[in-house]
Amino acid sequence: IRDYNPIGATDSETMFCAILNALRARFDTLPTLPVLHAALSALCNEIVTRDKETMGGNTILNFLLGCGPHLQFAYSWPGAREGSEVWNGLH
Repeated sequence: IRDYNPIGATDSETMFCAILNALRARFDTLPTLPVLHAALSALCNEIVTRDKETMGGNTILNFLLGCGPHLQFAYSWPGAREGSEVWNGLH
């Protein structure tokens, strides 16, 4: 059962809902911030690994995630693409 479903058709919404659904499936209650951070890191690594295996590594994945009043997680992948002078990141 998915609790979070994208409203639009973007890959960003789909990915973010997948992360939220994975967290919901793993935790019944809000875990400690270090445990949540470790789970988010593992999920992002899984997304990037699957992208490399199935999509040729073309995904750009940037997001900020808050937990209450605090910024919990900032993620940016892949950084600069090969041959690019532009750094892909959170600005």
